[in-house]
Amino acid sequence: MRTRVAAWMLMMNAGILLTWCVTSGGQAEEQVVRLQPKAVLHQPHPDVEAQMYVDLALSPDGQWLYAGANLLRKFRVERIKTPDGLIIERSVALGPPAVLECWHIADGKAKRLWQQSLDTRLTAGQLACSPDGKHLALGGIEEVRLLEATSGKAVRQLKTEPPPFARLVRGLKFSPDGQFLAGLYPSGGTSGHVVHIWKVQAGEKAYLWQVAGANQDDSQRSSLVCCAFPREGDRLILGGSYQPIIIWQPKTNQLRTWALDNELLGRTPCVYDLALAHIKHKTYCIAAHGTLGDGLQPGDSVGAITVRDEHGKVVYSRATRGAAVALAVSPNGRWFAAAEDVCNWVVGRGPGLALRMEKISKPSAIYLWDTETGKHLAVLEGHQKGITDVVISPDGRWLASCSEDGTIRLWQIPEQLSRNP
Repeated sequence: MRTRVAAWMLMMNAGILLTWCVTSGGQAEEQVVRLQPKAVLHQPHPDVEAQMYVDLALSPDGQWLYAGANLLRKFRVERIKTPDGLIIERSVALGPPAVLECWHIADGKAKRLWQQSLDTRLTAGQLACSPDGKHLALGGIEEVRLLEATSGKAVRQLKTEPPPFARLVRGLKFSPDGQFLAGLYPSGGTSGHVVHIWKVQAGEKAYLWQVAGANQDDSQRSSLVCCAFPREGDRLILGGSYQPIIIWQPKTNQLRTWALDNELLGRTPCVYDLALAHIKHKTYCIAAHGTLGDGLQPGDSVGAITVRDEHGKVVYSRATRGAAVALAVSPNGRWFAAAEDVCNWVVGRGPGLALRMEKISKPSAIYLWDTETGKHLAVLEGHQKGITDVVISPDGRWLASCSEDGTIRLWQIPEQLSRNP
């Protein structure tokens, strides 16, 4: 009869809990590192009741961490006298709808350097830092705004294509050489999407491609939500909902697709994030999948991670408890982090007793996997609600994550993972 012995060792400085299981024969059966956060950051805006961090960006040297947060604003009641002498009351929101924060990271500690209120045309959930660390890109409605990374001062505005109606630009990614910036936005009254690539210095359009929707049903409207540049910078890998992964070459307008035909993806039609891992002469494409993220039907969120080779062949897939929504790859490419959003969608009542879907968030985790083998290396636990983004430092020694629970957490990575081979 097999017996199982479990042992735990707590490393106080790194907040690391190492758990392993051993069979009666003495062979190691499973080894998973459980990490607790080294630091928890939470400095809300003074005019808000709550805030939800939605996106992170990290400078190339790892010293500057940018965080975007959506705010639940406080309100005050004002009395106004109308021209006919009536006194009416109205609620006035205090503070901005979203903020951008800049933190300085050193020795696993963080200090907030500045916080900037965002106007209503910008969103806190679409950030990207240029490879040279000089610019920060923010997605907005019908525009992308470039900021000076050190100060947050506006530098340049990148416009979307007509027709002029409110379209949110998302999925921002700089090319490896920093000369181009890619963004995604809806094409209008259809289920199609636009892939827009700008010249960063000139602020002009370099390439534009309109992608037809894969499903015209309003309940299953296809969209593009994420993209990734290979290190050569000559292609763009695109992912979204209700359609395959697309590889597009802007210069030649050639494309090919990778079907989402893996057995773990039967109920996970959306690709929430894409990342590329380079190990010597090999390239792996990692996709984070999830379903129920749009709240179209009641039930629990489900997700999976799929790793493909450079030809699109599935190397392996791994299931996550909730929808896999964000990815980050280690500097040497040998391991990666995947963040999940564990939630349940239920039917609730909105204004006027109208039925609507409500999200109930649950404690969520970050998983570390070996890129080539799919071995589960570690789990990072502590966020009380769904995680929205994750980044890894250039030296691979620490990781930052943000969540709907209103916190940014810093994690120290074990030396056996962070050191280069």
